[in-house]
Amino acid sequence: MERALKKRMYIYTGVLLVSIIAAVAVITIYYEYRLRYMVTSLYGQDSQAGKQLLYILFYGTHGNIPVSDYPKVLQEAGYTTNGAWYMFLYGKVYIPFLIVGVIVVFVIVLAIYNIVKIGHDDIYSYAKELKETNENLSQELAAYKSYMEKRNKQLQDYTENIAHQIKTPLTALSLSLDMMGETIGDSADRQNNNTIMNTLSDNLNECFRQTYRIRDFIVRLLKLSRMESGKIVFTKDDINVGVFLEEVVSKVPVNNDGRTQCVITTDCDDADYCINADEQWLSEALINIIQNCSEEAEHVDITAVCNRDKCIITIKDDGKGIDKDKIENVFNRFESGKSYDSMHAGIGLNLSKLIIEAHHGNVSVNNNEDSKGVSFRIMLPKYVMKRKA
Repeated sequence: MERALKKRMYIYTGVLLVSIIAAVAVITIYYEYRLRYMVTSLYGQDSQAGKQLLYILFYGTHGNIPVSDYPKVLQEAGYTTNGAWYMFLYGKVYIPFLIVGVIVVFVIVLAIYNIVKIGHDDIYSYAKELKETNENLSQELAAYKSYMEKRNKQLQDYTENIAHQIKTPLTALSLSLDMMGETIGDSADRQNNNTIMNTLSDNLNECFRQTYRIRDFIVRLLKLSRMESGKIVFTKDDINVGVFLEEVVSKVPVNNDGRTQCVITTDCDDADYCINADEQWLSEALINIIQNCSEEAEHVDITAVCNRDKCIITIKDDGKGIDKDKIENVFNRFESGKSYDSMHAGIGLNLSKLIIEAHHGNVSVNNNEDSKGVSFRIMLPKYVMKRKA
């Protein structure tokens, strides 16, 4: 639009300049014609005077009388001092000026009118087009948003349905395995074939372990789905950090025959210092991290430092650490930074991150400087518990 408007303005400016040049040419030709007419008329009346006038016109000499004496000359010739004005009117000298002036004014007015009209039409058309485009984009955005919400709802329902469909037979399988274990125990009391019974018992234990892993995976998947869909409402509990960490450690599942030792250290100025959070969900987040650390570590050190504004919990292990090329993605879903295969590592850490961030905190992980194990750093807002009177 701007380029077209400029093009039209250049065209009208050119037309205006041509009109002015044409007007100057017309006036010049007109006066040249009048001058020739005057010389020939004077020469016909008085040849000597005609020659004198030509001499003056060619050489620019005007004798001893200055131009300022023109009114005096008019009076001596029998005219008034306004004779020049009367000559301009009655001699119709003004006609070319009038015609040229009208033409120039007409061209200018026409150019301005067209420029304004063109600009108005172009701006109106552009605004109308922009409005239509904006409305179309708004409609497309609304439709896309509705589509994505619908797809997200379908995906969440799909995930929950799959999880429930898997969870139900797993529960039945667990019950069946439990009954088989009791049967084997009774058979072992009646028979002396210890080798067979031990083999069956080991297989059953492995089935129990794998069943637990699958069930744990499904439970975590359901929790992720509920959290992302906004179905979870966090409570606000006053949690004493030291007591809370001891309870968390006691709930961590034993995955390595109890080899891992967890040491808890708290550094708070006041024993009543608390964090304000949902105890159940925050416990879930820390259990996932501690369980991840204890998979192949002999020692897990848990340190809590509470200051004025926040509480920083550091969970450090002495295991194998995380591969450098995977450490940035360790909190991503279905990513496992450890060298071993762990089903909860791909979901548990992601769930922990979501829970901690939902409490306005953050979590990060780095390999230890001594190349032994990793350190998880969790920052949570600190809350001071109100003292009882």
